[in-house]
Amino acid sequence: MPSTKKNAHPNIRAVAQLAQLSPATVSLALRNQDSIPPETRERVLVAAAKLNYQYKPRSGKSAKREEITPIRNLLYVVNDYGDTPLLSNPFYGAILNGAVAASPSFNSYVHPAILQHEHPLDAPLPEALRNGPDGILLASPYPPALVKQVASAVNCPMVLIDNLIPGSPYDTVMNDDFGGAYQAVQHLLELGHRYIHMIIGPLKKPGVIPNTPPSVVDRYRGYSAAMLDSGYTPLPAVEIPLDYKETIPGRKELPQWLGGLLARAPRMTALFCNVDFYAVHIISALHSIGYRVPDDISVVGFDDLDIAQMIHPQLTTVQVNRSAMSQVAMERLVARMEGDLRAPLHIHVGARLIVRESTTAPAPGTISG
Repeated sequence: MPSTKKNAHPNIRAVAQLAQLSPATVSLALRNQDSIPPETRERVLVAAAKLNYQYKPRSGKSAKREEITPIRNLLYVVNDYGDTPLLSNPFYGAILNGAVAASPSFNSYVHPAILQHEHPLDAPLPEALRNGPDGILLASPYPPALVKQVASAVNCPMVLIDNLIPGSPYDTVMNDDFGGAYQAVQHLLELGHRYIHMIIGPLKKPGVIPNTPPSVVDRYRGYSAAMLDSGYTPLPAVEIPLDYKETIPGRKELPQWLGGLLARAPRMTALFCNVDFYAVHIISALHSIGYRVPDDISVVGFDDLDIAQMIHPQLTTVQVNRSAMSQVAMERLVARMEGDLRAPLHIHVGARLIVRESTTAPAPGTISG
């Protein structure tokens, strides 16, 4: 824990260390900048009081030097998911929006940049990455080889978002996918469900297992752990015939696909979907073939996107704190830019279950074990 011992000559860096914030954030808070949240400003004032630090605005030449402090040029790099504009992406766009909103607190400006997951390793990187950024937020599950290529080309601090690579030298900010999935499946088990399938998206990359996104791996691990802890055998994950970029053809296949899944014995009574997108389309398809949600089948999603409350019944889902992921990622990137040389940190932001209308106890007679 940071020391609270008063320094004979405390400075902004000492206050920042005690408050566990960046010096830039402390400076802005002491100047009462509107971009600093009230709770952060209070945290800074408490730290300053403990150190007996008195903030004195600079004047004359010093003030002019402060005014022309260069703004940090940061890049938010993400895969192209077909969203126009990028901010409209309900997950990565929301994290980008949070990073942009937080950037004034860190004397920074965040620019978005697109880099495909399948970018050839022997091809030049996009121009934005070759223009000397001061730091990079690399969002989405890029393969390790491409992460390494980006790192060697840009030669600046980098933080990974939603991508956990074993042995990576970079700070990583993840949602607690394991814990969120565990909560979702535990909720279904407590309602009395026993035959619960987990639905994931098509995994079309070579190798499949090593290229499965870390979030999907952890969500399946959470599903499996909840089942095992309650004394039940987890079932293999089931791939849904629906991709983000082919919604119309996929929707036509869903009813028949679901009919086949429901024909299995013993019949499932609940579905845990890896993302809300799949859950919403599954609910619609279930209705089209005569099943009632949740009376016949309970459905749970993950992410708590806006569509979770737009469907009927409203979706029980796991809420991801995307704004917290943005804030933590910015804090870690700025800390690295300011000389933090500690071992890499792998930070998981907590998730929580939001119970709505799409889950209930299984109908009498549907559970035999």
